[in-house]
Amino acid sequence: MLNQIKQYWHTLDKKFKLSTLMALFSRAQVGYVGPTFAYYALLTVFPVLIAIASIISITNVSQASLIAVIHNTLPQNIEEIVTPILRSVLSSKSTSLLSFSVLFTLWTVSRVIAVFRMSFNRIANVEDRISNLLTRFWSFVWLLIIIAAFGALMVGNNILTIVLQQLPDGQWTSFLQHQTRWFIWLGMWLALIMLNYLLPTKEGRAPILFVTVGSLVEVGALNLLNSGFTLYTNFAVKQYSFYQSMSSIIVLLIWLNLIATILVTGYILIQWLTVLKAE
Repeated sequence: MLNQIKQYWHTLDKKFKLSTLMALFSRAQVGYVGPTFAYYALLTVFPVLIAIASIISITNVSQASLIAVIHNTLPQNIEEIVTPILRSVLSSKSTSLLSFSVLFTLWTVSRVIAVFRMSFNRIANVEDRISNLLTRFWSFVWLLIIIAAFGALMVGNNILTIVLQQLPDGQWTSFLQHQTRWFIWLGMWLALIMLNYLLPTKEGRAPILFVTVGSLVEVGALNLLNSGFTLYTNFAVKQYSFYQSMSSIIVLLIWLNLIATILVTGYILIQWLTVLKAE
């Protein structure tokens, strides 16, 4: 019986490279990346929201449109945490949102992106040939790209809403007005394709086809996470309900940890498909 199990495992391993998949998971250090990402991301919630508010003020996107995007993309628990903070930031009349202090804080935020770059390079089993300072600079550039992409997404969503409002009322128009969520997920998919392809060092980049497939799987997993996260937190975090602030922090940390786990697992899938194709 034991020999049959070993033979069956050997057959599956030879066909699907399961030992390679296990090695990829081992190199990824998911248990380290998730908490590290959650820690740095939690520390940088406010500067990121300030940067988003700056973009909103430049693009003249309405606050209602931004709140609608948050409602369509974030789990209810996270929406309840983020929305009041964002409303407070947007209501601020400060003219120093784009000051040097914010840029300096965003440099600190770039550590979040650097965590993924190091993890992706470990998964691909390549070394980063540039210095830590250049790695942070590259991560900082990526952070600015992500923020700019968010701004472009908001502008595009706003333009689409205006265009739909100018069209004659009808069943098709009404249907399109309620499909902005798919527009958001499409933008997220394109952003993940760029992240998974360009963030690792050049030697560790996978073929664009596998990056596209892996990024699509990540979008689906993130969508499932957002759909089921509220139920999960209502069950798992109810013992912390005695103190609302503590409960909010725990919920946010769990959500960020799961996002990092999905993104790293998605890149593992990309590299695994690359190995399967190479054989």
